[in-house]
Amino acid sequence: MNDTIFSRLWSEVESKSPPPSRARYLITIEFSELRAKVLEQDPQFAQEIIENLYAGDTYLVKNVFSKDYCEELKTSVHKMWTATPSSFHKMIDGVPNFHREIGTDVSDKYYAKPIKHSFYFFPWNKDELDIFKEIRKAWGVYKFIGGLDFHEYENNLPKDGIIDRIQVVNYPIGGGKIDVHFDPYHGMKPVLSTYLSKRGEDYHKGGFYLVGEGEQIIDVEDQIDVGDMSFTFPTVAHGVAPVDDDFELDFKNPKGRWWLGMFSVDSDLVKHRKTGGSISMPPKNYPETDLLVGGVATVEPKDI
Repeated sequence: MNDTIFSRLWSEVESKSPPPSRARYLITIEFSELRAKVLEQDPQFAQEIIENLYAGDTYLVKNVFSKDYCEELKTSVHKMWTATPSSFHKMIDGVPNFHREIGTDVSDKYYAKPIKHSFYFFPWNKDELDIFKEIRKAWGVYKFIGGLDFHEYENNLPKDGIIDRIQVVNYPIGGGKIDVHFDPYHGMKPVLSTYLSKRGEDYHKGGFYLVGEGEQIIDVEDQIDVGDMSFTFPTVAHGVAPVDDDFELDFKNPKGRWWLGMFSVDSDLVKHRKTGGSISMPPKNYPETDLLVGGVATVEPKDI
């Protein structure tokens, strides 16, 4: 971790209290403004953003990527998945880019029981879509907020421990979802979401939500536009409510909810690798929090 104002503030705030488990406020900011303030390392802004994140706030960053880029990316990924079979590979040296249809038959093998079609991209493979080149223009800003170098982990291989991984996901029509959960935070403090579709156009029901105090479901989708990103502290409870679950599940339909995640995670070569978890199970290798309050059933997003 670099010695920047952000890294120093993270050390300070984490020494005072356990990480947040419930969402507080949603804060909207333009990407151009966020990037400028991060690069300036303005002390007041840096302290404000880190204290807000550690209190459970979520930032919705507008206009990070163009709508045209997002649409082109969805089209390219869809073409790739129709040309290759679904498969699974552990994150070890030499792991290729791959995609996997995660349906009801394998969903229980994952901690948050997702129904989704995921495409995984790793930086050591041929980047046919130039996805890392484009995405890293924004990714470095968030790494810096998290106390890292702009280019942290970019050249890491699985044998090095923490690696960068991009995941493009289609939550298909017919119930694509991920249950309420938390994510690991030792590799990168903010958990990042890039939105490639819009409710009301690509799908009509379901989507991203946060869990606030009193198990309140906070529906965020209506405020999201294509090309926006959000970031929050990874232990804040969040999930994706079933997408258009009044239809039959259809992994072949390119409609549905599209999303892109940027992760710096432990490879499968790391002993006792840290992962996320569902809210009904204790966090692995992390300080105890109140994540066990309620459980999955009490925060079911019935009204989304």
